[in-house]
Amino acid sequence: MLKILSLFLCCFLSVGSFAADLVGVTKIFKESFWSPLYEERFCGKNIERLVRRAIDRNIDLSDAQILEITDDSGWMFGMVNALQAREAGKFIVPSRKAPERVPGESNWYFHYVLLVEGTVLDYDFTNDARPRALENYLNEMFIPTSKIGSLDYKLKKMGQYKVISFPAEEYIYHLNQRSSIESLGTKSKLKDFIPTFYQR
Repeated sequence: MLKILSLFLCCFLSVGSFAADLVGVTKIFKESFWSPLYEERFCGKNIERLVRRAIDRNIDLSDAQILEITDDSGWMFGMVNALQAREAGKFIVPSRKAPERVPGESNWYFHYVLLVEGTVLDYDFTNDARPRALENYLNEMFIPTSKIGSLDYKLKKMGQYKVISFPAEEYIYHLNQRSSIESLGTKSKLKDFIPTFYQR
């Protein structure tokens, strides 16, 4: 009976700590979204800082991945085309002198996000800290609402998108040691990384 109870407690505590990874890092993400540590056009550095803060707070990121997203196609001259990029659009408010910056379209040579337990944390996605499941994130960030159900559109726009995934903790460790991170990365096409995104 004591062995069964010990096993139950061990499993319960393991599940609790497993779930705490996302909860803990999400808290830091939300706290820091509008902090002075955020730098516009420095997505890689922003994600590195997030991971460093999580490590400093002893949050387990053993399954977390830093993702580098690129495009090898000619959709937007080989650039990653985001539709809900942070403060990339402008909305004119007649009663104000300066336009309000709202989410909008932006093109990047590459983009970095953090993936934790299947959830994307991205400082450049909308004007709010919005963790999203990977497939939902891809639809909201890159696909117009009217085209979300269109496999043809997704393949035309994002059929050649590629992902390099890096173990988040090892990535930071290698940076601290000033050693190359290239060998850490696992390269794949986005459609192989998340095939459900490309299904009807």
